[in-house]
Amino acid sequence: MASSVPRPALPAANAASSSDAASSAVPPAPAPNPMASSPAPATSPFTGVAVPFGPAALPAVNNASASNAASATVPVAPDPNPMATPTAAAAPVLPVSSPPVVAVSYTALSLVRRQLICTIVVFATIASALPSDMLLPILPVLEQSLFVSGERINGIVAAGLAVAVATPLIRNDSDYFGRQWRYLFWLVLHICTSTSLSILPNLPDLTYAYHAFFVGRVVQVLSASAIQTIGGGIIADISPQDELTLGTLAVVIRAIVGPLLGGFVTKYGQGESGIFVTSCTTVIVLYIAAFLCVPETLRPIVGDGTLYAPKLLLPVPLFHHTVADPHLYPPHDPHQPLRDLRAGLSRRKLAAIAANALLFATYYAINVTLCRTLTARYRFNSFQIGAAYTAKGVAMLAGWYCSSLAAAWDRGRAMRQNPGRPPAPEYRLWTQALGAVVFCFGALGYAGFVWMRWHVAGVVVFVAVAAFGVIWSNYQTKKYLGSFAPFGRALGSLSDLVGTVVAAVMVAVAQPLIDRVNFLWFFMGLVVLQLVCLGVVRVTT
Repeated sequence: MASSVPRPALPAANAASSSDAASSAVPPAPAPNPMASSPAPATSPFTGVAVPFGPAALPAVNNASASNAASATVPVAPDPNPMATPTAAAAPVLPVSSPPVVAVSYTALSLVRRQLICTIVVFATIASALPSDMLLPILPVLEQSLFVSGERINGIVAAGLAVAVATPLIRNDSDYFGRQWRYLFWLVLHICTSTSLSILPNLPDLTYAYHAFFVGRVVQVLSASAIQTIGGGIIADISPQDELTLGTLAVVIRAIVGPLLGGFVTKYGQGESGIFVTSCTTVIVLYIAAFLCVPETLRPIVGDGTLYAPKLLLPVPLFHHTVADPHLYPPHDPHQPLRDLRAGLSRRKLAAIAANALLFATYYAINVTLCRTLTARYRFNSFQIGAAYTAKGVAMLAGWYCSSLAAAWDRGRAMRQNPGRPPAPEYRLWTQALGAVVFCFGALGYAGFVWMRWHVAGVVVFVAVAAFGVIWSNYQTKKYLGSFAPFGRALGSLSDLVGTVVAAVMVAVAQPLIDRVNFLWFFMGLVVLQLVCLGVVRVTT
């Protein structure tokens, strides 16, 4: 027996699909009062804007499917008079479009302001580290100025590489306590040590001139390393995608400009003291620019930089209290890098890091022997030696550019071979091995030309080939390690650390080993070790 109580009204699409509606003889109830209360609309999880739901939220053409329309038993009313005034119940329900999602910018600083900060940071990185490249052509000149042997001068270079071990500590310190005042402190320290080093070569009668120069260079390299690492953090705070590109650009500019400028200043200027005078003067100008224009950028302290967005010059303050929301900008975890290393390290990655470290060490062995070779066997002056090092720097620029193109092509090829899924990072090891083989060819050619006393043009060309290969291989290794998110940064830091330590040891022992064996056999042994490391990488892959 059918119920005499009328049922609640259902939309036409739901009524047509309901079995109760198909078997019921009760005609559909009139439409409810449009002024009656309705359930609260849902809220979009993306924009927070209330949006309609249910059949009313869909276009009328979608409210009833073809199958529901075929099985519906409710009679369809005839079309209304097109000239009649539409009522509220007959008005069509249009879909409500939610407002578009607005992307929040990474930083509140303007594009011009970010470009200004990045320019100051990059030039400060170049100017602070420039003495290391400017000194390479004049190592024989320093031996005469300080009245010491070549091994002791190599000890200064090795000590400069060894202090780079402290670089992760410097970066971690600025990650937790702020960047601005630490950045300015290291700039001031660099200025002070450059001033002291500009005086020491002119005091050969000083009893401890060599030891003072040794300590001064260690402090100067430490400050330059701090300026570079904290500057990289500043760039990452305001423009993270530019950190790697600008850092590599700074290294390449140093390799091109530094040796040529160092040889020119030594030959036609104030001697070796002019190197430190040039660096000191440039860093003073950049210090003033950094003091006025580079704010605190550490995101757990200042967030996206809204506090400094309307300002252009910032002479104050140097010390900051936290103003950022810790939920939006959580502080760095000091133990996270070690946890990343434990979780992301494997035998294959260790083999790749060891191969890259040995490659880097052999490259530095070429660096410290080239200047003495050109001086003793080919009678080059300091300016000519600087030009030879500049050719090596141009080759490094070409290697970096070609390696980036090869990495993009190799990734596209790997994605075409495995459509629908990301390629395994190991495909980069083949490209890395290509750069290592090119470096070995250049190193052997350099050693052979020097040993046979052939034309100096061949020496310069093979050194350039080796520089091309080392920057190619190092770039691919960094890309390979960076592919293992979220462990890429920690693995890259470990690779830099191991590479600098091995390079420092190699620089310290290069000349004694060359004296014990001959020049050719020394580099042949390093090349064989490099090829063995490549074989280990291939086996583990």
